[in-house]
Amino acid sequence: MKKRKQNHLSSARGIDIFVFIFPVLLLFCVFVMYPIIPEIITSFQKSDGFRNQGWVGFKNYVSVFTSKNFWLVHKNTYLVASSSLLVALPISMLFALLMDCTIPWVRNLFKFASVFPAVLSPTVIGRLWMAIYDQLGAARHWPRQPDAVVAGR
Repeated sequence: MKKRKQNHLSSARGIDIFVFIFPVLLLFCVFVMYPIIPEIITSFQKSDGFRNQGWVGFKNYVSVFTSKNFWLVHKNTYLVASSSLLVALPISMLFALLMDCTIPWVRNLFKFASVFPAVLSPTVIGRLWMAIYDQLGAARHWPRQPDAVVAGR
């Protein structure tokens, strides 16, 4: 048997991949995996949400899986998720096709309609703060009675 020569590029590439993946894996383990461990331990204990009231083992899991509400909640969750997929996805695909339409006014209308909510909110908030910080303040825009202004009340 011939011994294969190890390619220099393959070993260097493995180190490169490790160098790029290691920080992500470290952050994932610290911020996602590590907090799960105390929650798993807590799931085997009786707790009021603030303090441990003793070890109960699998009783929590048995009570959850034998509850009628658990299965009702799962059924409702799957119903909402599937209806979302069956209704919202085709509508969003239709809007995407209309935005890619060759008729210019239809394409522009749907592009405007998709961007307008994102532009409207900051514009209204900006105008509101401009009115508040105006030289005369927001009181300038406040409705007044004409006789109160003349009488100085």
